Amino acid sequence: MSALASVFDPAGRDHRDPVMRMLEAASHRAPGGSRVWVGERVALGRRGRSDDASPPLVHPTTQHAIVFDGRIDNTDELSAALGLGPHVHDDELVLAAYERWGESAPARLLGDFAFAVWDASARQLFCARDVFGQRPLFYAAARGIVAIGSEPQQLLAHPLVPARINEGVVAEHLAGMPVSVGETVWSDVARLPPAHTLIASDGGVRVSRYWQFDPDADLACSSEGEYVEAFTDVFRTAVRCRVRGASRGVGVFLSGGLDSSAVAAAAERLHREEMSPEVRAYSLTYPGRPCDESPYIDAVVDRWSLPSMRLRAAAPPRARIEEEVARYRDLPAYPNGSSLDPLRASAAADLDVVLTGYGGDEWFTGSPLSAADLIREGRVVAAARQMWDDGTRRGGGWARGVLLRQVAAPLVPETLKPLARAIAGAAPPAVDWIAPAFAARVGLHERLRRSARSPYRTAVQREVDAITSSALQVIGDELEERAAAFAGIEQRQPFTDRRVAAFGFALPDAQRRRGNETKVILRRAFAADLPEIVRGRRDKAEFSDIFVDAIEQLGGRRFYEQLRTADAGWVDPAAALAHHDRLRALYRDRDGAYIAIAGALWAIAAVELWFRHTQGASS
Repeated sequence: MSALASVFDPAGRDHRDPVMRMLEAASHRAPGGSRVWVGERVALGRRGRSDDASPPLVHPTTQHAIVFDGRIDNTDELSAALGLGPHVHDDELVLAAYERWGESAPARLLGDFAFAVWDASARQLFCARDVFGQRPLFYAAARGIVAIGSEPQQLLAHPLVPARINEGVVAEHLAGMPVSVGETVWSDVARLPPAHTLIASDGGVRVSRYWQFDPDADLACSSEGEYVEAFTDVFRTAVRCRVRGASRGVGVFLSGGLDSSAVAAAAERLHREEMSPEVRAYSLTYPGRPCDESPYIDAVVDRWSLPSMRLRAAAPPRARIEEEVARYRDLPAYPNGSSLDPLRASAAADLDVVLTGYGGDEWFTGSPLSAADLIREGRVVAAARQMWDDGTRRGGGWARGVLLRQVAAPLVPETLKPLARAIAGAAPPAVDWIAPAFAARVGLHERLRRSARSPYRTAVQREVDAITSSALQVIGDELEERAAAFAGIEQRQPFTDRRVAAFGFALPDAQRRRGNETKVILRRAFAADLPEIVRGRRDKAEFSDIFVDAIEQLGGRRFYEQLRTADAGWVDPAAALAHHDRLRALYRDRDGAYIAIAGALWAIAAVELWFRHTQGASS
């Protein structure tokens, strides 16, 4: 991992010292040395993991310069296209790609990356982020400059970037439903969305999307065997790319679920057949709780004779959460994510790279909205059968809403959906813990109903795109990357490989789900490599217990009796306390309704802890 920092200033002022301060603000991310290059109108900085970190790369002829964080996976293909020799560093490759293809270069790159290129001839700063946002990039356009950084607090370290609170985004987080991908809790700090580029020039800032799924892609497979073979090939390639450079071996965060188990099996098979790095499993256990997946972990570890290290899961203590808030000047991670921190630290003591199973749900689970697509195709009987299967699998209460959600809503043309909502009197989700006056002032209702027009034809395609490009998804991935960087380890996710995702996006729904079976192709592809107890598993563990534990770590009811966010007029204190009391009663009775309330109370707590830090108070 690296920390990037850059400043573009049309006035030509020297920003070497501010960029050094920005890099220092991310010292936890990359504890090595910082290097800054200053050119006309620009300063580029990079902080590496070692004291001999390389400086920003500058082309000797064009004077184009680059700072790069990440990993490029299609190096051989790019090197051949660019006429470069073997063993070219990733930053050299990306700079050469930009010099050849200009703004279209990022679409040709496979891997996880964020970078900034100074184009000396065009006098512009060009930045890009990988298609699923596996490497972060933020920017601020303030007081005549454009600043770029790997993390938000770096931008606030520049003296020209003000620390003004974005109350609209704060309200979204209080509601537990962040929807604004490009905004952050700071008004002058923006997020560069995944699959986007940014150009800063004398004319201002321009942000553009450079890649999206091909809605008409055809996998050209004629049998189930061909689909399985094609998936196996693309998934194996994704895993192979992600174990590259793992000189101390590779870890796998093995939860016992189908996705992480598939990653572990694929990595170990590569190790045995291609002498790729040794694989070790790292797992959390939840003894005595319904979410404990130890039997599934045992089965995978035994099947492949994997070295295995396990820790008992626990909610993070309050002091650690407050340290996180202070370090990033941002909201803390969700408890189910931060509970992995001790496991990350243990893995980092052994190795540099760990694989995860994140992303498998998005591409391969299948969507109930395919019923709408079946009806559009005239396949009414198949649609009815699917809705019946969904209803029986999820229960009668869910089945009553199947018709409206699966069929009626997706069939309404995009241009008529605002009118349909108005006629139906669509109400926002109940968020009664947010003070009504605050919600009205920031337009929370309108924010939560906001949606972008989709370029995709089918309901399933639109849903997959909406999920994978949502603020909740992007922020979740950033929190994972942030925690891994702090631990000194690189998390790599084979399911977020662009080739795997594009394969899943183009996959016929019958290869995703049949009746009550989901992830059909994944189960078929790993028929020989996963124990039946894992391969045939239909349930998913639910980890909201850890949210309840985290709330108690903060002080339980007493914490919600002393809310600074209530004093600020953001939170209704009586409603917050009522929700806490209801949570305790529901959790005691193991009533599943506690899950949503635990999420709401954590949303309040996360904003509260961040707000206290902004006000200079920690108690």
